[in-house]
Amino acid sequence: MARAWDVLETYRGTLFEGDWPSIPHMFLITMEKHAGSKAFSIIKGDENVSLTYQQVHQRILDVATYLLSKGIGKGDRVILNGKNSPEWAIAYLGILFCKATVVPLDNQMPTGQVEALITFSEAKGIFADRDVIEKLSSRSLPGSQDIIIYLDAD
Repeated sequence: MARAWDVLETYRGTLFEGDWPSIPHMFLITMEKHAGSKAFSIIKGDENVSLTYQQVHQRILDVATYLLSKGIGKGDRVILNGKNSPEWAIAYLGILFCKATVVPLDNQMPTGQVEALITFSEAKGIFADRDVIEKLSSRSLPGSQDIIIYLDAD
């Protein structure tokens, strides 16, 4: 029985020539092909809320622009610690779009480990759920308190 990935077997052991697309570039390719299609659909209360690729793209650009306005860019690290959500994905891509490095942390990680990784990574910003931020001590947060973004804000 053939497996879906068997088509890749012809490439085994061969060199790839050219540049692999980056994650932001792959998103842009998808957005251009499917701008009006649903990218995310979630249930909030009794309501089904959907975002198209075009809407997601705009939110990603908003995140990237905000981070750049705060001086975050290439070579800077930004913590991302949240539950699985469209906001998590948008933050992830927004960080990449401004050429910063995402430092993804497990949302179930103990607070002490989160604090240690914030300090170790020298992160300049944090995207996290409110409950995570409220557990952190102020000494473990990045120098600029205004680069803390709640993923679950309304």
